[in-house]
Amino acid sequence: MTINEALKRFRKKHTTLTLRILTDDDPEGVFQDVLIQGKAAALLSLADLLVAVATEKEEDVQIAPFGAGSVLFSKESTVGIYLSRVGKRSPRRKR
Repeated sequence: MTINEALKRFRKKHTTLTLRILTDDDPEGVFQDVLIQGKAAALLSLADLLVAVATEKEEDVQIAPFGAGSVLFSKESTVGIYLSRVGKRSPRRKR
């Protein structure tokens, strides 16, 4: 599956992801985590997108709540995703 095919399938499921930065004040510094939240269909769609980036000719994709791919994000999202593969692509998985 190509990146574009994965994005089209994601869009057709009419489900969204919520991505936000979670911060936790700590006496030794501030730790930040990325919250990736969604229903099972949304998380599986993200997994398909990750596999496409790992296995297909295209090396990267960027989607954001305020730009390309915004339909994939909930209104609570504050950050997007930039997925980039380094090195050679992985062999395609058999389904």
